[in-house]
Amino acid sequence: MAGADAACGPARAGTILGITRGIGRPTYDRLQRAEPWLRLALPAVLAFFVLTLAASLLASVAAHAQKTTVTLATGDDPIRYAAFYAEDKRVGTPDVWIHNTAKNQATRFTFDSGTDRDPVWSRDGSRLAFIANRHEQFNIYVRALNGVGGEQLVYESTENANIHDWSRDGRFMLFSRNDPQRKSGRDIWVLQLETRDQRRLIEGPLNQDYPRFSPSGRLLSYQAEDSGRDKVFVMPYPTTGDRWEISPDGGMQPIWRADGTELYYLAPDNSIMAVDVREGKTTVEFGKPHRLFRASIAVPPAGQPNWIWDVDSRGEKFLLILAKDDDAPLTLVTNWEADLN
Repeated sequence: MAGADAACGPARAGTILGITRGIGRPTYDRLQRAEPWLRLALPAVLAFFVLTLAASLLASVAAHAQKTTVTLATGDDPIRYAAFYAEDKRVGTPDVWIHNTAKNQATRFTFDSGTDRDPVWSRDGSRLAFIANRHEQFNIYVRALNGVGGEQLVYESTENANIHDWSRDGRFMLFSRNDPQRKSGRDIWVLQLETRDQRRLIEGPLNQDYPRFSPSGRLLSYQAEDSGRDKVFVMPYPTTGDRWEISPDGGMQPIWRADGTELYYLAPDNSIMAVDVREGKTTVEFGKPHRLFRASIAVPPAGQPNWIWDVDSRGEKFLLILAKDDDAPLTLVTNWEADLN
C-alpha cells in the first residue's frame, strides 16, 4: 500500500522545523521562525538532539551573531550542551560557542581573531574538534570542553580541511580536502589522532564528501559525484575496494541511525529517504530506499560542505532548516510504515 500524504501548512524561509516520525502519522513542530538570512547546518556528530532546545538555541545565536551561517552539534548528553559557530558582532569573525541548555546560556569557546567553525563532538562529549584558519588554510583543532590543555592542532595542511566525523573510540577522524596535486576534487581522508598519521580513503575525479562511520565501525557512508549527479555510497572499513550504491536516483549527506539498522539521506527532490540495513559479522544487506517525507531543505554553499540536517539516535526526530520561501504546503508521508512492507 502506498503511503498517504498530509498537507501540514505553508513552509517558510528560515523556519526551524522538527519532524517526528511515528506509526500511522508523523507530526511536525515549527519550533521558531528565524530571520530569512539565518541558516543552520548540522555537522557530523549529532547523537540525539532534543527539538525543544531549538528555540533557546536560536535566541542564544541571535544574541551573538549577525548574518552568518550557524552550526549546531550535540554530544552524548545533549540536554546539557550544544555547540554552534556564529559571527561575533564585537570581533567580526565566526567563533565556536557552547550553549548550556539547562541555563539557556551561551559561552564563547574559541577566541582567535580568525575564523573558527564546524564543531564536531567526540562521542563521549568531552571534547570538540573544529576547523580554523590560524595559518591561512583551515586546519583541524581539538579542545577539551573544560578548557584544560588549551587548543591542540591535530592536522595541518596547505589545503583546506573539512571535518565530518569522529570514531566511537576517539582514535580517528574523517575529513575531506582538495587534492593538493589538483588531479581530483575533494577526497576523503582518515586521521589517526595518536600518531597524527593520515591517509586517503576515497579519491576520484570529482568531489567525495560527507563521510561517516557506521555505528559498528565496520562500514563507512559517503557522498560522491557519479554519472553527473551526487549519490550515496557505503564501503567496508577498513577499505577493500568494494562499495554499494545506496541512492541510484541521486542523494547526499547520508546519516546512520544510532543502532545501525537504517541509513538516511537527502534525495534530489528534497525528500528524506530511508534504507533498511541488515549487518552481520561478515555480511551486509541494504533494502530499497523509501521516502519518509519532503521539505524545502537548504542547499550547502558550493565548495563548503556543511551538514544541513540531522536525525536523532532512534530515527524518530528529524531536524532541518528550510531554505527558501515556499507557499506550497509541506508534505509528509503519513503511512510511512506501509512502505517497509
